Amino acid sequence: MKIDPITEFQDGVSGPFDLAELGLNLKDINGVVAQPQGPANGTSKSESSPDYFRTIAYLNPDWRLILCKTGIQWILQKRRGLSKWEGKWFARTKQGLLGGLGNCGHIEEAALRRIHELPGRCEG
Repeated sequence: MKIDPITEFQDGVSGPFDLAELGLNLKDINGVVAQPQGPANGTSKSESSPDYFRTIAYLNPDWRLILCKTGIQWILQKRRGLSKWEGKWFARTKQGLLGGLGNCGHIEEAALRRIHELPGRCEG
């Protein structure tokens, strides 16, 4: 099942921390549990792709949070057109990440919960 990048979230993010071990269970804005996504089932390794495999949360239709491909930082990305995402804020600490959220407009409650449950530091 392909995930709609505007309304649904991706579980199974790999990186320097395992979000499943943190007990995170993202739901889309309609309350439906998203299907796991990852590189083994065809999602993209390109950070600008709509189906990037290390997407942590969609904050709203125009903003998302990803883990960079090397796993050393989080990136707040803004939608550019219909099929590209562009990095706008880069952070290695949760405090730094929270500092960038003011640029993103309204943030869905599920995305905020996911962000607050992230570790204090992103380390690769």
